[in-house]
Amino acid sequence: MENIEVIEHTNGYPFVLPSKSCPEDEFEKFVHKLLRRKDLISPAIQLNSAFHGSGFHSFLRNMGFKLSEEEYGYELELSSKMSLPEFPAQYGFRKYCDTGLAPFLQVASNVSQIQRLKTEEAMRDLQTKTFNPGLWEVVCFEKEPIGFILCDIDSSGVGRILYIAVANDFQNKGIGKELHRKALVLLKEYGAKIYRGGTDSGNIPMLKIFKSNGCKQLYVNCIYTLKLPAQ
Repeated sequence: MENIEVIEHTNGYPFVLPSKSCPEDEFEKFVHKLLRRKDLISPAIQLNSAFHGSGFHSFLRNMGFKLSEEEYGYELELSSKMSLPEFPAQYGFRKYCDTGLAPFLQVASNVSQIQRLKTEEAMRDLQTKTFNPGLWEVVCFEKEPIGFILCDIDSSGVGRILYIAVANDFQNKGIGKELHRKALVLLKEYGAKIYRGGTDSGNIPMLKIFKSNGCKQLYVNCIYTLKLPAQ
């Protein structure tokens, strides 16, 4: 169906993205057809802000889907007035092009929240066609790697922060907020005009960082999932 995109990297776990112009009857027919699949394990359907207040939400709930996640999107114009955060003298930054992956992997191994990026293969998976080694930086405390920022600028010039990480022993000190601001300045220096990012509704610290650093909320995506009984 031309108004519905389906992404299915793993068989049985389709991720469904209806377009803003998708008619409600077309969507309902699609879902009914989807649920008749014999190989279906757990479908997920994302409704963006265009569907707020529509019957799409109630239809999915009536079909047994549960709201599993709300994703908040933010944007910030990268102006010439942006200034670097002031880190104490014990802190220093080094770029990927000068260090290689070793210090980034060292940080990842000391961040309990990160479930991936523990291996060189996982890190390299993020190095797409637009990868720029100057946009990956590790922050050190007295020469010991304790955090990193991984940024990217896509082909349309939009800057994104792929990951911000702070080692467990250095969390809850406001470092994440300053690393986010450092990443915004870095994106601007490398030519990005706009920054866009997002997180889920449960990530309260990141939501606070977006607000503190002047980002404006763009959208809320609702993700509904359905776990089917084993065949």
